[in-house]
Amino acid sequence: MNTKLPWLIPVMDRIESIFWGSSVDIDDTSAAFYVFKPFPSSLKPTQIEEWGLLQSKVLSPFDKGDRYTFLSHAGISVWAVPNRFKGVPETALQQPLGDGLHQVKGSNYYYEQHWKDGVMLSCEPMEGSIASNEKLLPLRFTESMNSGWGVKRNFDKWLTKPISWLFIMAFLIASFFIWQLGVTFSYVIQKNNIQSSTDHLEIEVGDKLALQSKYQAQQNTIELINNWRRQNGFLPQAIASVAQVVMNYGEWDAENIEWQGKRLVLLLELGDIEIPRLVADLEGTELFTEVGIRPHSKANTWVLEVVQK
Repeated sequence: MNTKLPWLIPVMDRIESIFWGSSVDIDDTSAAFYVFKPFPSSLKPTQIEEWGLLQSKVLSPFDKGDRYTFLSHAGISVWAVPNRFKGVPETALQQPLGDGLHQVKGSNYYYEQHWKDGVMLSCEPMEGSIASNEKLLPLRFTESMNSGWGVKRNFDKWLTKPISWLFIMAFLIASFFIWQLGVTFSYVIQKNNIQSSTDHLEIEVGDKLALQSKYQAQQNTIELINNWRRQNGFLPQAIASVAQVVMNYGEWDAENIEWQGKRLVLLLELGDIEIPRLVADLEGTELFTEVGIRPHSKANTWVLEVVQK
């Protein structure tokens, strides 16, 4: 699989290294002739292999020499020598360079290379004396020495088989279902943990929350009475003052309220109370000049009469 995507090349090299880790022999002693020819625009994909075979013979300047060819995404690259290659040419095994001209140093030779889109368009040998030391770059290879820009990967060959794509599709589908299963399982576990924590927290703080709510309600009642007492007018002050004392005797209810001048008459529903104590408590507020209480015909009901100062 030849690609124009530079970021994909290291990934493919890594896969090649993991599954086909054996290194290849490198020929760094042969002074190879190199030529690149792009694909004709009229060439069909089914004709590429046949066209490449023909071009490898036509482009080589040696009748009986050896050839090394590579079909990239852009065309065919041919390395040729008059004798025999001892392995893969070092300039085929090197890693691709950026677009433009580069001067590089191999094990025994200097080259001036022209690159574009990850393809070496030309590779001319140079004399070491004319190479610019400032621009000179060493050839870079993969760590495992088993792939390069001009090397047909085993991974590429494997991808050409139909069964390989079936395996890839099966792997992707299986991975998706495993991922979905993991997400579902994780969601169920988190949901159960949250529910368990919530139940435990409700049991632990339930009584405390009930007590806190009751306390807050009582505080709100007192605050309401205090605020009522601070309002302008005699009736609110009188009722608030009575309520603040009466509420200490338990639950109570005012069934009827009469107000005239500074005299307040309340029909209170109370339980059993100590009349003298209630009268004393009301007089102790020093807010009333007169305090009187008498029973009503209705059970647990009293008529309370006070005169505000």
